[in-house]
Amino acid sequence: MTISRCLRVAGLAGAGAAILCAAGAFAYASVPDAGGTIHGCYDKAIGQLRVIDTASSDPISGKCLSTETAITWSQTGPQGPKGDPGTPGTPGTPGATGATGATGQKGDKGDPGAQGPKGDKGDAGTPNVGVARGGTSTIDSTDPDTVMNFGDLFAQAYLVEVKIDITPHGDHDNIHGQCSIMYEPHGSGGPFTDEADTTSFGLTNPGQGQSITLLGHVYLGGFGSFGITCSRAPNTDAYDAQQIQVAYTELPG
Repeated sequence: MTISRCLRVAGLAGAGAAILCAAGAFAYASVPDAGGTIHGCYDKAIGQLRVIDTASSDPISGKCLSTETAITWSQTGPQGPKGDPGTPGTPGTPGATGATGATGQKGDKGDPGAQGPKGDKGDAGTPNVGVARGGTSTIDSTDPDTVMNFGDLFAQAYLVEVKIDITPHGDHDNIHGQCSIMYEPHGSGGPFTDEADTTSFGLTNPGQGQSITLLGHVYLGGFGSFGITCSRAPNTDAYDAQQIQVAYTELPG
């Protein structure tokens, strides 16, 4: 994603978000880190989240700014639904009643303990964050083809960032198309009705690929779904969308 395109996406958030946006497209080099942890910076003033590479020496893409709050989260996905209860086991045979022990002597009442000091206020919790990766999808239709789908989400809104590598399919060289972040408020799995961001592309050097980035806000209103769709332009060749990476962060309600 070019800096000019990134600035267009972040335009409504202000000049500070536009500066950070330029660094966001390079945050995938060591993400997550060797311990499986993802590091990010959250700007409370504009609601912008960006993923950083803590192994980088770059002062912008490798660490948080003074206007941001550092957050971390695990690459592990959300916990699955609770399973059905198992069949109750057969009750065991009651054991024999033991002999009654001797009654001990009553102890003296202890003195009341001193009241402890008031504890410090806890830190604010980490927002609900998800990270997903997809394989390769061949796009040969002019109608939008869903390459990744995220259903049954229950937050009011999410900030979604997507990175996709576009490569020719076979020996094709006339590659033109677009990919979008689409969502469906109050629904589960589409069809999607609202667009968060769209990027069009054309491979100017046949035989080589192109990396694109999408960034947008998904407004679900408490329950809904979003997905990543791609399509080709009329009278152009099929292409592969691969190395798909999606990071989505719940925004304050």
